[in-house]
Amino acid sequence: MPSEPGLDAADQYSSLATDGEARDALSQKGDATVADGIAPDASATPGPNVTFNPFTGVYVFGDHEGGSQRSFDVTVDFPPMPLTYQTITLKVGLRCPNAAVHSCDYVDQRGFVGVVQKSGNVETVYEIQRFITPYGSPANFAADVTSLRPLLSGPVVLRLWVDTWAHPGSNIGDGWRADVTFDFAGGVPARWPIAVLPLWGETIFDYGDPAKPQPYIAPREVTVPPEAKGVELRSFITGHGQGNSENCGEFCPKSHAFTVGGRTFTRSVWRTDCASTASRNQTSNAYVYPRAGWCPGATVLPWVEDVTAAALAGQSTQVSYGVEPYTNTCQPSVCTLMSCAFFGTPYFNGSCIYDQQFHAVPYYVLSSMLVAYGN
Repeated sequence: MPSEPGLDAADQYSSLATDGEARDALSQKGDATVADGIAPDASATPGPNVTFNPFTGVYVFGDHEGGSQRSFDVTVDFPPMPLTYQTITLKVGLRCPNAAVHSCDYVDQRGFVGVVQKSGNVETVYEIQRFITPYGSPANFAADVTSLRPLLSGPVVLRLWVDTWAHPGSNIGDGWRADVTFDFAGGVPARWPIAVLPLWGETIFDYGDPAKPQPYIAPREVTVPPEAKGVELRSFITGHGQGNSENCGEFCPKSHAFTVGGRTFTRSVWRTDCASTASRNQTSNAYVYPRAGWCPGATVLPWVEDVTAAALAGQSTQVSYGVEPYTNTCQPSVCTLMSCAFFGTPYFNGSCIYDQQFHAVPYYVLSSMLVAYGN
């Protein structure tokens, strides 16, 4: 491979490297070490360009009768800090599992790539990226995850999970073939992430049930590194379930709030760009409708908020979450038939009983963390 001026052999390392080749290239950079997870100072060495392929062609399917393959774990040895990377790009590819017409899952479903951490018998998954599968057609997603560099350092257990119930012979397709790639581009990022402070891993809670009142989520207390020059909140929030009053939680815009160190940040979790951002050639045109934070056949965009003024360096900070109050009046315990979103249409089942099709429990899926930067 010809060299480019100013770059050594490791910097020239092929972006098509295997995991083993990547570790060999990294070893050429010397004995870089990490001190308490804190990222580099100005003298740190940019890492080599490296591509990791933790999941290649894995067959994802779900069967209520058993034998599902919806979750996959693998340990990846990412470049150690304090090597720096100008960008880290996560790519997810979803392919139909075979050549049969419409063998891709017909149903839009949630999926994610995350980091699995265990403490004793407790397992927590911190999402790197959430996505929604398209209706019955292939899709390719890409996301900038440079800010999560402290999570993607050294040996890490990665999880790919897709909520599909399509399987060979089912009437909704055969499932998916999935590929996941991380592209590390060596260099100095515009902002140096020095720590990721997890708040809530993947957390699912019902919405609008009087038997489950707020607060749904317990507050968290975290300590911001004293070296931090900036802090961002990063969160994925998506609403699911339909046929309820106001057609919540998939089809109702609601206000969500994080309170960080006494300061509240509010946003409506509602996505209106599905017609222009979702993957094409889907088997249903329903992908164009606005939804609570997501689109079929697209990545979920993280809520990123600068909370530097509220999360002070070297201090303990409390973070809490809340969502706009709502009572679902189309449910078995609180039933007003005319409030049901599909009342008077062929999709209405004639009652407030959940059928998990056109009338499904409204719920949200939340995951959140703080990212501290050294510049």
